[in-house]
Amino acid sequence: MDKNLSLEFVKELESVLKNETEFVPTEVEYLEEISLSGIGLNSSVTLEDSLLGRKSSREILEEFSYEKKDLFELIKLSMSTRKGSSDNNHFYMTPVAGGQRELKYFFIVREVEGLVNGLYEYIPESDLLCRVKIKSDDFDKLFYENWEIDSGVTLLFCFDLIQIVRQYHNNLLHCAFESGCISQILQMELSNRGKRSCISGYVNRIGFNQVLGPNSLFPMYALSMF
Repeated sequence: MDKNLSLEFVKELESVLKNETEFVPTEVEYLEEISLSGIGLNSSVTLEDSLLGRKSSREILEEFSYEKKDLFELIKLSMSTRKGSSDNNHFYMTPVAGGQRELKYFFIVREVEGLVNGLYEYIPESDLLCRVKIKSDDFDKLFYENWEIDSGVTLLFCFDLIQIVRQYHNNLLHCAFESGCISQILQMELSNRGKRSCISGYVNRIGFNQVLGPNSLFPMYALSMF
């Protein structure tokens, strides 16, 4: 009988989670903080049109361009929050189990006019896009296909293997669902704007560690935008 690869993957992650000594708690240092508080939530089409028009494509157009406001608008449409009754209470754009965010959102910026190339983390609760201090800028090591390597922007969905906030037995599935919701919104809006995108099924964690340095973050998968 063929192996259940999904089950094997979950078992492997569970064994990793129990062996915390393999990882160094992540300490991310920021070089720059960019506030997105003034960016509006603007989309020019209906939800129905967006759903019907959404598509994935690995074909990179000969000429594609991003301005920083394009990226900022996409982030606001898919990941931003609104405050609840207190400063510590946030309502997220997409479902977040228990109201506690475990996913971390990192962007590899390669070709965005107005932004320095590098690795950025978006922090929804403070609405900040932060440029991260990295050990290496060899982002190609994270991926395997040319369309991944040549994308203008890549979004990485990560979670921390040590600093776990939620105590659900199926927490990995919650994270997968939440990142899928964000990816759906992004792909719909990218298709509306005549841009292309595709999800990567696998990210090289060793390459990710070489870029960021030894850490406890686990990159689940990526969305390449071009």
